[in-house]
Amino acid sequence: MLDNEEHLYVTDDHIVTHNTVILLFLLCLMHSRKELTDRAVLIVQTPSTMQYAREAARWAPGLRTLYVTGDMTPSERATLYAENWDVLIIGYHVALRDQKMLEAMGPFSIVISDDVDPLINHDTATHKMIVRLSALADRAITTNATALQMHLAQLHAATYPAGGAEVFGELSEFKERYYRYEPVLVTVGRERRVVNKHVGYKNMDELREKLRPIYLRRRYTEFTDARMPMLAPPSTVWLEMSPQQRARYEELQRGVVRLLTESGGEKIKHVSAMTAFGYGQRICAGLPALKEPDGPGASPKLDWLMEKLTTSWEDRKVIAFVKNTGMVSAAIARCARLGIGVAQVRGADPETGYRQTAAQRDVEVQRFRRDPDCRLMVGTSAIERSLNLQVANTMVNVDIPLNPARVQQILGRMRRAGSAFEHVFLWHLFMIGTQEEDYLDVLRQRQGLIDYVNNEDAELFEALTAEQLLHMIGDH
Repeated sequence: MLDNEEHLYVTDDHIVTHNTVILLFLLCLMHSRKELTDRAVLIVQTPSTMQYAREAARWAPGLRTLYVTGDMTPSERATLYAENWDVLIIGYHVALRDQKMLEAMGPFSIVISDDVDPLINHDTATHKMIVRLSALADRAITTNATALQMHLAQLHAATYPAGGAEVFGELSEFKERYYRYEPVLVTVGRERRVVNKHVGYKNMDELREKLRPIYLRRRYTEFTDARMPMLAPPSTVWLEMSPQQRARYEELQRGVVRLLTESGGEKIKHVSAMTAFGYGQRICAGLPALKEPDGPGASPKLDWLMEKLTTSWEDRKVIAFVKNTGMVSAAIARCARLGIGVAQVRGADPETGYRQTAAQRDVEVQRFRRDPDCRLMVGTSAIERSLNLQVANTMVNVDIPLNPARVQQILGRMRRAGSAFEHVFLWHLFMIGTQEEDYLDVLRQRQGLIDYVNNEDAELFEALTAEQLLHMIGDH
C-alpha cells in the first residue's frame, strides 16, 4: 500500500501526479518482464478516469489502455470490456454498477485502487467491491493520501485488500488487539447498564512493525527529485464575535441547555446534537452561512480576510476554505466591491440545486492560475482534491474540518511541486467564547494518532506533549 500526499511533476506543457508516475512505471516494468497477461490490470480510482488515461498514453504508450466513464451506456461499457486490453481504468462509481461483469473478467495480474476515499470505511459498498476484485488478482495495491484520518479502523480498511487481512485478521480481531476499552455506566431509557467505551489504543509499537512490510509512506522531505515548498509554522487567529453573531449564539446555547435539561438524564439523540453543533459552526463562520444578508458585523472572519487581501497580502494569491455556499457567495460579493479578482470551486448546493460542472470548475482554476488580478480562490470541500493551485502561497481556514487529514488535503492544493515559493503559509480562524475553542484540542488528538503511527512530527497543529500522547495511545 502506498500512502503519500499527492505531488506533481511539472514539465513545460504537462502536469502529472507522482502516484500516477509510480504506478505506471510499475506496470511498464511488469509488462517488460512478461508478468502481465491480456486484461491484466484493473485500476479503480476517483471518477476522473480520462485524466488518468491521458497520463497512461503519455508515460506508458506500450500498454493497451482503455478507460470507462459513467457517460457510457451499459452496452457501450460491455463492448469495451470484451476488447483486448492490458489496462482498464474505471471510476469506482462505475465499477460498483458493473461489479459482476468485472468479477467475471478475472483473474487479474494486479488490481490498483488509487485514492478511493470510500475504501477506508469497512461499511461502504466500494470497500466491499474493491476487496472482492483484489481477491481475484495476484497482486493488489492501494494508494491513498489520507489512509488514516481519525481512527485506526480506517487504516485496517485501507490495507485490507493489499495484505492487511492476512497481517491483522478481521476488524474484530484488529480492534481486540489494538483498541483500548474501559467499562462505563450509561443510562438507556430507564435502565442503567455497563458498556465498553473506546478510550484509546494499545500495542502500537507492534502495529507499526506489522505495517512496515506492506505500507509505504512517502513524506515531503523524501521528494528530492522535485522541489517542494516548506510549510511555515501555522498561525491561529482568535476573533471576537459581532453583537449580531453573539445574540444568535447565545440563543443556541439556551436551546442546548433546554435540550440537556429536558432529556432528564436520558441519552440525547445524536442527530439533535449534530444539528445544534452544525448550527453553531454556521454562526461562527458568519451570518451569510445562515442565509442572512451580509453586511457590517455579519462575519468577522470575512472582515479579517478582506483586510489582509487589501493590505499585507496585496501581492499574494490566497486560498480560502469555507464549508457553506452562502459564505462563498458573500466572499465573492465582497471581493467584487473591493476590486479583487476571485475564483470559486464549490460542490452542490442542496437548497438551490446548483452544481458546478467539471468544465466550469476548470475555468475557475485556470483563471486563478493565470490571471494575475485573480488573487483569491474560495472553495468548499470540492477544493480538497485534484486541483493544482501552487501559484498560491497562503491558505486560510475560514472554517476548519475537524479532520487533520482533510486539512492536509486542502493544503496540498498549493504545497506541490512546481511552486515558485520557498514556504507556504497556513492560517486558522477561530471565534472566541464558542465551540471553536475546543477544535484545536480535537485536531491535536487526531493528528497525534496519525503522527504516532507514521512516526512523524506534527506540522499542522501544535504537537501533543509526551504525557498527552501516552494518555491517548494508552500503550501499556
